[in-house]
Amino acid sequence: MLRIRKMHVADKGVLKMPGGYTVPIISAVIIIFFLSGLTSGERNGIMIIIASLTLLFFGGDILAEGRIMKDDSLTSSESPVCY
Repeated sequence: MLRIRKMHVADKGVLKMPGGYTVPIISAVIIIFFLSGLTSGERNGIMIIIASLTLLFFGGDILAEGRIMKDDSLTSSESPVCY
């Protein structure tokens, strides 16, 4: 959204968000306000959850690429057996 606004490509029917940069800035301030009231244990727990989900997201893509193997020995009528 911000990149399109900088390019001045807005035509008729294009969504224009009123307030410009103020909406994302206010949102970030509100999120920081809510997160500032956390205890250290809660903060550490959230950081662990975010880190583990990030590893799952990026690590899952890497593992999926490694699992894709092309086997030329299978014909179109055969299906691979998964155990």
